[in-house]
Amino acid sequence: MDTKIYGLDFGTSNSAISILDNGEARVLPVGYNGQKTVRSVLFFPKNSSDVYIGEEAILQYVSSGMKGRLLQSIKSALSDEGFVGTMINGKKYTVEDLVCIMIKELKQRADKIVGVDVKSVILGRPAIFSDNPKKESLAQDRLKLAAQMAGFENIYFQLEPIAAAYDYESSLRKDETVLVADLGGGTSDFTIIKLSPSLKHNKDRRGDILATGGVYIGGDDFDSSIMSHKMLSHFGSLSNYKSGIKWLHIPNRLTTTLCDWRRISFLKSDKDEMKLINEIGKTSDDKPAITRLQALIEEDLGFSLFSEIEKAKIGLSDKLKESIKFNKSAINIVEEIDRQEFEVFISDQISKISIGVDETLSRSELKKEDIDSVFLTGGTTYIPVIRQLFRDKFGADKIKQGDAFISVVRGLALSSVVK
Repeated sequence: MDTKIYGLDFGTSNSAISILDNGEARVLPVGYNGQKTVRSVLFFPKNSSDVYIGEEAILQYVSSGMKGRLLQSIKSALSDEGFVGTMINGKKYTVEDLVCIMIKELKQRADKIVGVDVKSVILGRPAIFSDNPKKESLAQDRLKLAAQMAGFENIYFQLEPIAAAYDYESSLRKDETVLVADLGGGTSDFTIIKLSPSLKHNKDRRGDILATGGVYIGGDDFDSSIMSHKMLSHFGSLSNYKSGIKWLHIPNRLTTTLCDWRRISFLKSDKDEMKLINEIGKTSDDKPAITRLQALIEEDLGFSLFSEIEKAKIGLSDKLKESIKFNKSAINIVEEIDRQEFEVFISDQISKISIGVDETLSRSELKKEDIDSVFLTGGTTYIPVIRQLFRDKFGADKIKQGDAFISVVRGLALSSVVK
């Protein structure tokens, strides 16, 4: 009888799959050119039944002249009650359908490597999908259904920060009380847990988990902040237009939509909104900006723009200043951004992350001094102000950095011992 079980991390930005092999967690090379991670991106070419995932999706999107639908941050839609489906090439896709495409492809690639049709999986999930209990339940139910649709029969869930804790524990030589902070593209999750080399094979670890918590803030929110503060004026956020004899300001709902990658692509199919944008363009006091707005929407350039924003954000982890350069179609923008102003832009979100850490610590009934180590994982932990937050709270000597993209998925495989 097949007893194999996968660990599967379906992430907001990246996904990966692992398996426990002779007691060791092995991350399977299911990505582009044998990489261990896959970008959580889908591309549907225009007027085609094909669909591509990961780096292949991006390559196909670019080579097609950006003709079609490119979707990313799909995980963020799991808790969105209003997102019941989207039409692509005349076919309706639910959230579960979109997630299933990603999970099914990962499963098929993994099955090919291990030579078995594996039916069991431990799915990672954030400590918090939503503050709303109804949305929280909806998100996990949708994720489970997507996994079933992808061919899994036995489905278990593990909190992503707890999975990361198991990965860290595999390297320990002494007992520790650890705060695990998993900061990804969509959420920031925290777990305080007792770890020990002598505990890692225990079947029941519930008593070792002292507290969990999280906030619905991640790297995507920081990208949105850059868009809001540095880029919106290039797309008409400061413009006015004439309606009859009155001058009106461009509706905030339009410019707010531009800060959410998932929603930009929906503007193109909204006839009323496109009609309004075209009317605004006729009398706008900043016609070049509205021309850029029209090109951004009509030519599906949102992904490309946010890729440049993300690139600048990542660059600010090593540099004090970066440039956002975007030159496509009618859009030619060069915008400077420095680390200090970026940190000002995201200060409210950093405060919420800080509060989330404090609340998790409070629930554990421990003091900061009781924490032996702080294990950081997830791409967002490379942002200097994030790292400084944890240094200030716990001391620089306690900070440990995990592999930003595969600590969770390795830990998910290890979770099969204690599922």
